[in-house]
Amino acid sequence: MAKLRAIIVADIEVKDLDAAREHEKKLQTLAKEIEKWGPPDGVSDGEDISVEQVQAKISLQERRGASGPVDEIIFRGTRGPYNVRKLTTNLRTAKV
Repeated sequence: MAKLRAIIVADIEVKDLDAAREHEKKLQTLAKEIEKWGPPDGVSDGEDISVEQVQAKISLQERRGASGPVDEIIFRGTRGPYNVRKLTTNLRTAKV
């Protein structure tokens, strides 16, 4: 079975962080419902497709504009803060 990622993107605009927090609660409730979904029509059982994990979060990072096409989103990076020492270990510096 292939491991794929399903994506839903919502660009939102809020008056304040309280509004964002309330909307995030609704998104998290929806995420829990998605985890309960059975296989889609035309799929005989849950062995052909299953939802392993669903997350819902409103990023507090301000966006610059509307999101681009979902099929052009690239996931990169780390699961934690950068550790500069770790990133620069074993790097060779050019000698002039």
